[in-house]
Amino acid sequence: MPYSAEPTLQNLRRALQLLETLAPYLPAHLLARIASDPHATSLEGEHRLVAVLFANVRGLDQIAEAFGPGREEAIVNALNRYFTAIVPAIHRFDGVINKIDLNETGNKILAFFGAPLAHEDDPERAVRAALAMQQAFADLRQTLPDEIGLPDLQLSQQIGITYGYVFAGYVGTSWRREYTVMGDEVNLAARLMTIAEPDTILVSSNVRRKVETLFAFAPRGEVILKGKSDPVPVFSILGPRTVPEAPHGLPEIRAPLVGRQREWDRLLSALIELLRGRGQIVSLIGEAGLGKTRLIAEMRPYIADEKRLALRWVEGHCLSYTEVLSYHPFQQVVRQLLNLPPEDGPWESWIRLQETLQNLFPSNQIADTLPYLAHFLDIPVGEAYQDKMRHLDAEALQRRTFVAIRTLIEGVTQSSPSQEAIPLVVVLEDIHWLDKASLALLEYLLPLVNRIPLMFLLVYRPERHKACWQVQEKVAREFPHCASQITLRPLSSTDSHTLLTSLIPLEKWSDEILDLILDRAEGNPLFLEEVVQSLIDDHVLVKENGNGWKLRSTPEAVRVPDTLQGVIMSRLDRLEEPCRWALQIASVIGRTFSYDLLAQIIASQRGNKPDYCLIQLQQQGLIYEVGRTPELVYAFKHALIQEVSYNSLLARRCRLYHRKIARYLEANPSASRSKAQSNYPLIAHHAYRGQDWRRALHYQFLMGQQARQFFANHEAISHFQKALESAEHLPLRETVSQRQRIHQALGELLTTTAQYDDALTHLQEAYRFAVAHADAVTQARACRWLARLHELRGQYPIAFQWIERGLDILQKEECAESVELLLLAGLIHTRQGHYDQALRKAQRGLEIAQKLDSLTVLARAYNLLGVISMQLGHSMLAINHFQQALSLYQHSGDIYGQATTHNLIATARFYLGPLQEAQHHYRWAHEVFTQIGDVYRSVGVDNNLGIIAQRQGRLDEAQAFYQTGLRALEQVGGSLYMLGVLHNNLGATYIQRREIETARRHLRTSQEYFTQAQARDFLPELHCHFAEAALYNGELAEAETEGQRALNLARELSMRGGEGISLRILGQIAIAQREFDEAEQHLTQSLMLLEDVGDEYEWARSQLVMARLHVLRGNPEAARPALQRALDIFERLDAALDLNAARALQNKITGANAENPHTLPAAI
Repeated sequence: MPYSAEPTLQNLRRALQLLETLAPYLPAHLLARIASDPHATSLEGEHRLVAVLFANVRGLDQIAEAFGPGREEAIVNALNRYFTAIVPAIHRFDGVINKIDLNETGNKILAFFGAPLAHEDDPERAVRAALAMQQAFADLRQTLPDEIGLPDLQLSQQIGITYGYVFAGYVGTSWRREYTVMGDEVNLAARLMTIAEPDTILVSSNVRRKVETLFAFAPRGEVILKGKSDPVPVFSILGPRTVPEAPHGLPEIRAPLVGRQREWDRLLSALIELLRGRGQIVSLIGEAGLGKTRLIAEMRPYIADEKRLALRWVEGHCLSYTEVLSYHPFQQVVRQLLNLPPEDGPWESWIRLQETLQNLFPSNQIADTLPYLAHFLDIPVGEAYQDKMRHLDAEALQRRTFVAIRTLIEGVTQSSPSQEAIPLVVVLEDIHWLDKASLALLEYLLPLVNRIPLMFLLVYRPERHKACWQVQEKVAREFPHCASQITLRPLSSTDSHTLLTSLIPLEKWSDEILDLILDRAEGNPLFLEEVVQSLIDDHVLVKENGNGWKLRSTPEAVRVPDTLQGVIMSRLDRLEEPCRWALQIASVIGRTFSYDLLAQIIASQRGNKPDYCLIQLQQQGLIYEVGRTPELVYAFKHALIQEVSYNSLLARRCRLYHRKIARYLEANPSASRSKAQSNYPLIAHHAYRGQDWRRALHYQFLMGQQARQFFANHEAISHFQKALESAEHLPLRETVSQRQRIHQALGELLTTTAQYDDALTHLQEAYRFAVAHADAVTQARACRWLARLHELRGQYPIAFQWIERGLDILQKEECAESVELLLLAGLIHTRQGHYDQALRKAQRGLEIAQKLDSLTVLARAYNLLGVISMQLGHSMLAINHFQQALSLYQHSGDIYGQATTHNLIATARFYLGPLQEAQHHYRWAHEVFTQIGDVYRSVGVDNNLGIIAQRQGRLDEAQAFYQTGLRALEQVGGSLYMLGVLHNNLGATYIQRREIETARRHLRTSQEYFTQAQARDFLPELHCHFAEAALYNGELAEAETEGQRALNLARELSMRGGEGISLRILGQIAIAQREFDEAEQHLTQSLMLLEDVGDEYEWARSQLVMARLHVLRGNPEAARPALQRALDIFERLDAALDLNAARALQNKITGANAENPHTLPAAI
């Protein structure tokens, strides 16, 4: 119940006493949060990254059994001996003891690190606490049994540690609540504790990965644990590493220092000044992860290499848990100055300390430094020196110690008759965690830079409320003559790209994944490395044996790596509770957020304004102001700050805020309609995330339609899928119409992007809804797209069934859908080589289309007529049809239709030349198809660009185009017809390379696909390739059989161009058989047919073969006109391989026998 006493001074004092009484019973930092905001959402619970420690002590239960009833006080005292020994080890590292339990299996303790206050290094804290617990327990086990009169008491301790996401918050009723953590990681820690051997610490693989640079581990194999489907790898801790390995970075990868040349030069200049005898104070300032440590790590070996700069370098490191440990960084510095290894015991350290000081100072000076330095380093002071310290109070002892350290620094830098002064660099890293005692010592030592060659290199984050900023202000005020400040900024996009490609040298990074990683990292090198590491952990990036790195997939998003989660969450936890809550609401709004919207949501919850919090958040460097007009807008300084803040909220809280935001945006549109519509994407997003299903259905469907209009097909699919999910949470009777339209839209888009299985499911649902609830045109549209899907898969009989069903539903109604169905039927007849039927369907479609007010439908009719004309060898007529279609598409603004027509014009131009014009049309089409995600047509253009490369002699490039198309189709389960075309063209390419068996494998695969697809229009060309392969192998009988089969098929399909090519192949075979008269007859017919259809390229190739025939007959003069005609056309068409063959024949016109011409496929 609320505290209702009058606010008198006496009552306030009483309240403070109550709070102090409660403090020991609450997790550290939680009382302040409750006091500042008793209704804080964080108290309800949050998702947090937490290190969980479970400890079990066996043997304590024996004390109760041995003492028995009546000696309860003695039992409690004995148990308390354990707790008083162990608890400080946990509290020292800011851990929270959550549960203590005593039962038949021993005494259990649950502690966690990271809640309610996160740290950057919670896994390290948990491991160090566990090691400290083991040490304290070992000491206790030596003394406790004898002290309590149970000398045979056997005690052992087992510890398990895990690290991961948990629920952290209060659970219970309104009258009895407990702050705790729950989740899979808690259960796993308990199970690791259970299976641990006595006096060992077991950790999960996640803990090991986080701290393996600091501690040594031994693998303990994989164990089957209750509740886990897969074996869990576990590791035991051996102890701290004597020398910690370099932190951060990807395993076995070290990228060069990127984008830091200016900072490097400034630091090097300061070091050069130091060498000249001028003391320096350098402040290296930058946010977490910008590369402060890396810059120093690169500079130190640079200096040491070949003794470029003769100076001494020592380092002291502050850690997040040493802010309360006096002198921690300076103890490291002094140990290095005295050459005292950290692994030395007390006696060895005392002896070495004496020897080092004897080499530095005369004997009368040693007595004034030795005991104070020993005491400073926690080395037991020799008995002879204890009298000097025994009567000193704390202040006097500190003063004498500071003098001793100053004397030591002067001693190691001073000159001697035999040696010049040696400059000293003292690096103090991460002094934003500097303890107060070290701060006082640093301020005492700073004036030394005025007298000796000493540099203090101070490394810290720009945290103005910490001790580091006090140092910065003192340096700027008192030492401006020798101070320099180097501030690290985020890397530029170019430098970030360079760093990424240095870390993971992929042959080619896709723009999509590059943008995803670089946007996530925002110029922070550590963030970039950690994001890449998360992709490796998630098996998106994999390293193949001997083949380098490979990107297996493109993720939709990249999770926040655990390391960065800890860095960011530790900053958020130190905010005042109202400010922390305001930041969480802002994170729900988005990366940018307006003041008005944030104020509205906060006011609806608490009734206050966010002004104070926004000022605090800006001062903490978490957000910044973007602009003030037309409204006040803020943004998160880093996308990861927003994401970590958002992910900390419970799901139900997120949904509540999303719903409030969606309602506000809908109720407060801007003045103009265009401005109001700009809110639609935000309303759609927040309504969906807030599970406001009715509002989400409406706006997600609107956004899907809008994305589709701009050919943003993948975005459209996403919006329609969310709209469908929203509809499925609403009553069916209210959403029948919307569901039919959504299923139809998804079916069409998924068909366009070659996701055929999912497309089929949605189109069948769309048809089912249409039959039950919609009109005939809607039903016919569903039928058409089902037919289109089966046509793309090469399943022509099924496609015809859906076409007939659609036409029957329309009952001869002349509408756009009837035209589309007729044209689709005509296209399939064309694929099958049934040109008469195809032409009838196309002409009937054109006749209806001319009566309708639909430019795009009419354009499609002209395109089909063009395709049929092209297949029949009437290339100029085909181009006329295509130009009519292109004009109609341009008038209607149909970009997709224009791209389709450009592809067709290019194919027709391929036969007529010049190739540059065809290539221009192809690339224009390819750009559009790729942009809208039309896999099928993109692959078609890849194929055609491959043919151009093949004709021009760029065979490697041609193969690359074909293989790209194959991979794309195989990934999506694409068109049998298109797969057949690609394998056919690969076969032709390998014939040109004289790799006949490889060519035949591709040709046989092509034949299988065409058979499955019941497609016949490419069969004449396919059998021509089979004939050429046999001809090159000298298998003349097989070559003749295949050539004749090609000729018969071409005549059957009325493909006059194919007939002319087949006759040329038969002519070549007859030449090989020395049947020159028969060869001349075949070639004469070939030339007539190819000239008639206007295929200049194939006509020129037949001319070249005719010229060779004349040469073989001993009539080179007759060969010259034919050869010249071929040369002229090959030069104009840039047909490099054929041109080379013609020139070779020209050079040997005296009678040399030239090679057979290369074979090329026809474009589609």
